[in-house]
Amino acid sequence: MQFGLLAHEAGFVEPAHIHHPVKREIRDLQQMFVVQRGVVAVDFFGPDGRKVAEVTLRAGDGILLVDGAHSVRVLEDMQCISVKQGPFLGAENDKKEIQVQ
Repeated sequence: MQFGLLAHEAGFVEPAHIHHPVKREIRDLQQMFVVQRGVVAVDFFGPDGRKVAEVTLRAGDGILLVDGAHSVRVLEDMQCISVKQGPFLGAENDKKEIQVQ
């Protein structure tokens, strides 16, 4: 999964195109989200369950969660756009909670 910020000056035109079919193998579900409003903290955890980092996101911020354990804490009422690989297989198949220290 990739995401990026696109910025062009008025008058830019991207030519009509298709994307080459490329076989891709995905071993882990990845997620990205962009905060539209509010404030969110994302905590990151090592394999032993210890918190190793924290990032605070505000309106306009985005993050790509590629691998490893994380949690999301809503600090101010929020709304986000979230994108993951599909299909959604239900909460019981999508997430595995871990013990944190």
